[in-house]
Amino acid sequence: MPRIEEFRKVAYMKGLGSKFDEAKAKALTFMGLGEEVARAEAGLCPTCGKVIEEGEFRDEKSKKEYSISRMCQECQDCIFGKES
Repeated sequence: MPRIEEFRKVAYMKGLGSKFDEAKAKALTFMGLGEEVARAEAGLCPTCGKVIEEGEFRDEKSKKEYSISRMCQECQDCIFGKES
């Protein structure tokens, strides 16, 4: 799980913005997260590789997290816990 934590940490703390842009992709690749970047750029969850489905996010908070990390709802629930 350290790769997931590092991906999340970079997405939040490096000030690279919420858009998964070229600068963010380069920074994450430089940190050894190239596989995760490739998955996110292909529309897959960077942590599990699942295809991201439109409408799978249950609330605005989850949609915002997706815009930052590109994680699917299931991986968000695994990392942050599922809210009732």
